[in-house]
Amino acid sequence: MRCLIVALMLIFSSCCSVPPQVGPRYDPSACPAACRNLRAHGCEAGEDLLDGTTCEEFCTETVLNGHDLRPWCMAKAASCAAADRCSAGN
Repeated sequence: MRCLIVALMLIFSSCCSVPPQVGPRYDPSACPAACRNLRAHGCEAGEDLLDGTTCEEFCTETVLNGHDLRPWCMAKAASCAAADRCSAGN
């Protein structure tokens, strides 16, 4: 009887488990600060896109779609060159 209970627990736990996430999850919460900092330094990356998409919108959507722009790094960058190094992963 004990084996039957263990077997049933294994069966139910395997079919009811949460599916694994696909790809990494990145946090877009630093996007507004990153865009403010980019604009404060006069960086082109902080400006709106030609279609009117704001830096904040672009950053948030890009990060939520699984691309790590490293906005937390750009929010602290002391220059446009430093911000470019952030997004290059350096």
